[in-house]
Amino acid sequence: MTSGSGRCAAAILAIALASAGTSACVGSYAHRVDETEAGLIGLDARALRACLGVPTDFAIDGEREHQTYRYERDDELGAPYPPTDGDSSVVIGGGRFPTVRSYERDGFPRDEPDHSYCQLDFELTDGRVSAVSAQGRTREGMRADGTCLMRAEPCLAYADGGRAAE
Repeated sequence: MTSGSGRCAAAILAIALASAGTSACVGSYAHRVDETEAGLIGLDARALRACLGVPTDFAIDGEREHQTYRYERDDELGAPYPPTDGDSSVVIGGGRFPTVRSYERDGFPRDEPDHSYCQLDFELTDGRVSAVSAQGRTREGMRADGTCLMRAEPCLAYADGGRAAE
């Protein structure tokens, strides 16, 4: 084997190992998302509210309760952000308040509006989570359902006192 073909084989092996490692990471994250979703099932309504706070919206339909948590503008803190109508002011409770122009982490101003969001929908039966779904979009408009669902991962810590006896 010549040294040129040896380098080529080593490069191919390195690429194969790197892609296998990347696939393992993606599979691992998807597994965490699935585990989080499964772990939320059976969670007590009180534990859910202790973890996520007051829902953005809720409805009661017979024996079922629907709770929605919606986060606008997916920032580092994950806090809900007051809605804007595209200019440099924020509408809060019917009043308009001027805002400071927002900046990216690297100091450049944000020129385009941020339409990212995360919406977590929980269905509760007899006071316990029976179904959960997540819908999310990044600032660039890419789907981020898994990332959105992971916002509820800390709620799994509340499960000890808030889970149905199995």
